[in-house]
Formats: sequence, structure tokens, C-alpha cells
Amino acid sequence: MLRHRPDTLLSFGGYTALPLVVAARLTGIRTATHEQTTVIGLANRIIGKLSHRVYLSWPQSAAFSDPAKTLVTGNPVREEVRSTHTDVFKLQDSAPVIYITGGNQGANTINWRLRDTIAEILAVAQVIHQTGSSELTKDYERALQVREQLPDHLQKRYIIRDRIFGKEIGEAFAKADLVVSRAGANTITELLLLGKPALLIPIPWSSHNEQQKNAELVAETGLATILTQYDAMPPQELRDAILTALGTVEQGKAFNGSSLAEAQTQASALVKADAAAVITADLLLL
Repeated sequence: MLRHRPDTLLSFGGYTALPLVVAARLTGIRTATHEQTTVIGLANRIIGKLSHRVYLSWPQSAAFSDPAKTLVTGNPVREEVRSTHTDVFKLQDSAPVIYITGGNQGANTINWRLRDTIAEILAVAQVIHQTGSSELTKDYERALQVREQLPDHLQKRYIIRDRIFGKEIGEAFAKADLVVSRAGANTITELLLLGKPALLIPIPWSSHNEQQKNAELVAETGLATILTQYDAMPPQELRDAILTALGTVEQGKAFNGSSLAEAQTQASALVKADAAAVITADLLLL
């Protein structure tokens, strides 16, 4: 900090950011912070009090912040999500596409439950499955082994990646008729912005139950339905939830009984596509 002497420090919160914000204030550097979730945790509340500017992703968070220095900007979305390319996944037919992801690290609790039921899902849909690359669970390698046991026509419908990034992430979202995922702040922002129907499986142990609250935010628009994870949940329950959600989407319906188009319109009103530009412009004025 003393070596580079930045004009402004922008923090994205968490306990690891707190000492940096304190150091910035002690050395006379202006500070700003951005809160991605709907509920602001203790560390981020302290950071917010120390910061000259607080950026919020969601209006619901405003109750936890000083209105005089708070700006609701939305959550920045990576450009790749909005970029589509050629058919990098080499999808084989006109069957609907399901994009299943557990985030960058994957989600073992989703992955292992798919192994027993993926053939039934592939009977009606193509699947892009991002497993993660854990050396502990070996989910990527095990998914490849499962695919090798499938009939040829189903193997062609099952696209497996340990990670999806760069040009592939925009294509995965663009091709997906249904997304099956966790409910992190970035994920729900992308779903709302792109209008993608989703089956959300919140991490039960997330801080302040924030993933459940994130999922409920999307579900209120009708764009998502929520599957509650529990230890004894059988693979068939995940399979049924996926196929039921896909059936709803295929009928052009949202998960709250309205039309899918109505849900997409309501969802798009919750997000700000220019969040990164708004934050950048405001930082230059601090």
C-alpha cells in the first residue's frame, strides 16, 4: 500500500479485506466497497463504516448501510457471459439443453447424484455438465467413466467439462434451456440478466444463509424453482426436479404460474447491465 500509494482502494468485502481497508484509511487513501449479496455480514458492515463509498448490488441491502454514502449499482457481470460464439460444444440434435454447474469448484453433492440418473435425463435432453476439477472427489474423471458406459447416442448428448470459462461460458448460457446450479451472487445476477430459467440448489451452509436468500430472490420472479439439499436426498429426487423444471420451461411457463416471458421481464428489471461502468465512473469522482 505504501509502495504503490493508490488514490483509491476498492474492496469486495470479507474478513481478508478488512485489514487492507483499515490500512488504507490510516494512510489517507480513499476507500470504497462493493457488496454482492442481499445481507451484509459483520466484516462488510465494518468495512462499510470505514469506506467513503458503499456500492450495493441489491436495494434490499440498503437498510444495513449509511444512505449518504451508498449507491445501488447492481452486481458487475463478466463480459464473457454475454458473448456467444460458434457451437463450441458440438451439440448433436434439437433436444433441449440443460447446463449443470456447481461453480468453479464444482459441486460433489450434485455430481454424484447425477451418475445414477444421467441416462434418464439424456433420454430427453442434451446436458452440458461442469463438474469441477477436485483431486479429492475425482468428479470429472468419474463423469467421463459414466459417459463411456452409455449408448453411443446418449454419449453424444453428454458434454462434460471440468471448468467452463472464456468463450465457452457465454455459449453454455446461450444454448441452455434450463440451468441447474448453486445460488451464489454472481450466478443469480447472470441468470436474471440473461433471463435463464433455473433449478437452484442453495448451499445449506453458506454464510448468513445467503444462497437461500439469493435463490428466493430469483424464485420470486418465477424464473427459478428451488431444490433444498439434504444429506439423505436420493439421486432420483434431483432427477425428478430437473425433469419437472425442464417440462415447465418447455411449455413456455414460469415456475410461479405466469408465462416465461413475463418472468424474464420481471427478472431483467432487478439487475443493472451497466454496473461495472457505473462503479468505475463513480470511483473516478471520489
